[in-house]
Amino acid sequence: MLNLESSKFLNKKELSEIAPSIFTMVPSSEVSDKYTHIPTEKVIDDMELLGWKPVDAKEVKARTKSTQGVQKHMIVFRNNDVVINGEDGDTVFPQILMTNSHDGKNAFQFTAGLFRMICENGLVIADTEFEDIKMRHMGYTFEDLQDLIKDMVEKLPLT
Repeated sequence: MLNLESSKFLNKKELSEIAPSIFTMVPSSEVSDKYTHIPTEKVIDDMELLGWKPVDAKEVKARTKSTQGVQKHMIVFRNNDVVINGEDGDTVFPQILMTNSHDGKNAFQFTAGLFRMICENGLVIADTEFEDIKMRHMGYTFEDLQDLIKDMVEKLPLT
């Protein structure tokens, strides 16, 4: 289960213990020659430059030996400078969930949403999912990521 209320940022060692596939440096041997391998670790570094740091991560269980280490994984990012305090005292925590794999079957997917704690036991719900963007493994630049994240954050007040 993801911890969407976590405010503790995870370092790379902690992330590698939770989801080792995040740090795969080579793609599956089954990808096409058009596939460009973009290490998830590079995206983590770039997200951190933009102020978004990982607070949780998960990976799916590899069902076959060929997907071991390249399977789908997800990272939850949070930026402590991006918090919305409602007039009624309600606090909303915007987060960006990034999914990726290195088997050629998934694009980078960024899903931004607002999450609220609705119960004292820590239960949270996505109040609003306002952006869902995919980036194909056909090239990657920090500038593309920067534009994507900037656009997502600018839509927060509107949401």
